[in-house]
Amino acid sequence: WDDMTDLPLALRQQLEESVKMGNLALLEKKEGQEEWAKRFLWGRDDKPLCESVLLSYKYGFSGCVSTQAGCPVGCAFCASALLGFERDLTYGEIIEEFMGMCRSQNERLGHLVFMGTGEPFLNYENVMAAVEALCDPGRYGLSRRKVTVSTVGVPPAMERFARERKGVRLALSLHAPDDETRN
Repeated sequence: WDDMTDLPLALRQQLEESVKMGNLALLEKKEGQEEWAKRFLWGRDDKPLCESVLLSYKYGFSGCVSTQAGCPVGCAFCASALLGFERDLTYGEIIEEFMGMCRSQNERLGHLVFMGTGEPFLNYENVMAAVEALCDPGRYGLSRRKVTVSTVGVPPAMERFARERKGVRLALSLHAPDDETRN
């Protein structure tokens, strides 16, 4: 915790006392042909659980996190559909994905997208708890304007999201394999 000098001292002390690090282990880090993306495979007891992607843009880094182990939606064109569905990730695991990318990069990430494996709105409570924790000025202090939740379209959760006005962005994934079908 002491190495995280971008966090306030009081927060680092609180984290040292109350948070057990290491529930998720980094099983594999891939730096592919695209220099702008790094993939992280997280798991427990050498068993893969979820994947995150660190994206590099001219304005800085964005962390793309998964919200579920596998995906229950099953879009035919999506590789996540091949994984099947195991379970929702806890809000702590979602935060750990994001913070793990920060540690790996040795840098504060300025943007967060919930666009990895899983449907965020089918794990609404944990996703919103992670948003609250990461946007809390006394914790990580991420700007709400720099957080995006992507959904394939879960109307009841979308309506709830609109009512609660969390101050984060919503992206609707037009889940189709080509522009003609999306249009």
